[in-house]
Amino acid sequence: MKFGEVSIAEALGGILAHGQKAGSKRLKKGHRLTERDIDLLRAAGLTAVTVARLEADDMAEDEAAGSLCEALCGEHLRSSAPFTGRCNLFAQQPGLFEVDTALVDALNRIDEALTLATLPAFSTVRARQLLATVKVIPFAAPRQAVARALDMVRSDGPVLRLRVFEARDVALVQTRLPGTSEAMLDKTTRVLTERLGRLQMRLIHEGRCEHVPAILEQQIQIALQQGAQLVLIAGASAIVDRRDVLPAAIERAGGEVVHFGMPVDPGNLL
Repeated sequence: MKFGEVSIAEALGGILAHGQKAGSKRLKKGHRLTERDIDLLRAAGLTAVTVARLEADDMAEDEAAGSLCEALCGEHLRSSAPFTGRCNLFAQQPGLFEVDTALVDALNRIDEALTLATLPAFSTVRARQLLATVKVIPFAAPRQAVARALDMVRSDGPVLRLRVFEARDVALVQTRLPGTSEAMLDKTTRVLTERLGRLQMRLIHEGRCEHVPAILEQQIQIALQQGAQLVLIAGASAIVDRRDVLPAAIERAGGEVVHFGMPVDPGNLL
């Protein structure tokens, strides 16, 4: 791509590099100059402007951004129309956004003209949320670079994937100790119901019982009999051992404690 300052006489057909006021008219960056524009610039007293001109081995910014975005657009994703070298990808449904970060890094190293920015891998996203943006930095990208990027996406991809949340029926069991506030249990139910709704799930059953393994086991069995595909248990006391109340009740009900504790904070006692 040719780029630089030229005289007004040589500017016809050039792509304006920067916004320019010409009398009462404002010419925007990226505007292709017409004869009328040249007349306005002359009338405004300008003798030179900075323009870009595409060459045979260049691909215009919108074409480049659109083609790469289309290649990245997989199931449950939607691509916007390219504009000013930018093309966006949106979620069509709520889900978990997966990103092959190594491939994203590789794409961004092909040529400085081509960039791909995404949300962090494993982001929980809502429908119509912006997930990723392809941006061509200059007014054009080398055709060879675009071809390399497209080949990488098609041969090594998918680069981006949306795992749509599947509807599930959920039960909640909460345990009590002396002094446990019913208002606190009510709030837990309300907040959890809202969170489940964002994940395409619904709360079909709630049980409350004493913080005792045998009694909690009964509540788990009742929840399963109600058709729950997932049973969530909120204990009145933090779990400190695999033999504590909640893990013991799960095993009594026929379940298995696959992993005790989580490497997150808050939440490491899950």
